[in-house]
Amino acid sequence: MAKIGRPRKENKKEKVVSVRLSDEIYQKLLAYISSTDQTMTEVILRGLEKELSSQK
Repeated sequence: MAKIGRPRKENKKEKVVSVRLSDEIYQKLLAYISSTDQTMTEVILRGLEKELSSQK
């Protein structure tokens, strides 16, 4: 019998990170994601990738 559900992703994300933000930064983040039509996760991950790649 075939499995039902979504296929498994090769690059699955299992780790969870929690961050505390000031109200000012949080409001800026909300304004940015609403103007770019991206999710909060996409914006934060892109920022992390950019920062980490510039450290080389």
